[in-house]
Order: sequence, then C-alpha cells, then structure tokens
Amino acid sequence: MCQKAFGNGFSVFVQFASESFRLTRGEPVIYKSSNVGERGFCANCGAPVTMRYSTLPASVWVFVGTLDRPGDTLPYLKAHLCVESEIPWLTIHDDLPRRRSEEEELYAAIGLELDDDSNQ
Repeated sequence: MCQKAFGNGFSVFVQFASESFRLTRGEPVIYKSSNVGERGFCANCGAPVTMRYSTLPASVWVFVGTLDRPGDTLPYLKAHLCVESEIPWLTIHDDLPRRRSEEEELYAAIGLELDDDSNQ
C-alpha cells in the first residue's frame, strides 16, 4: 500500500502521540485507505502528511518529508517494515531491524487486514 500511495519504493514516517502533535498550517484532506486506517493529505498540493489508525487513536504517524526539520527524526526511526515488498534494486544500509508485514505487531494490534496486493 505504501508504494502505491506514494508512487515510490518506500515511505518514511515517525509516530507521535496525537495530543502532542499539531499541524502548523492547514487541515489535511482525509482518505480512508484501509479497514482501520486513514491518510491525511495536504489540501493544497496533495502531499501525504499523516496516517492514523481508528484502533489506536492516541497515535498519529507523520511522513518525515513534511516535517519542518526532517533530519531530526533519525532517533525515532525504529525498523524497516513490510520488507517482503522491497524493490530488488533498492539497498538500505543501516542496522535497523527488518520485518515482514505478518511479523509486525502493530498490524495485528490495529486489526489491519493484509492481502497479497496490499504492499504494506
């Protein structure tokens, strides 16, 4: 799903507590992208901004490229998820854990239904 939603090989996002995160400009346009998730997009340019899960209302996931200081997010990156759909020519050089969709506890916790075409 991330590859299709972003037209790219992957997306990078960090999790924040909903109560401590605020947008500095505008309100996103919301699109329900799965049985439990919704994505927020910039109403002016269409850039993806947020991801929220109805089953985890205390959290919001924010796409790093939309932050004022994206370089400050490295300490918050925890793992590479959904590696079963990685593009063969893309090589990631870091020591973060790598997990397949079915191994990711978050997806089970939120009740996300994965299918063969989801590219989560």
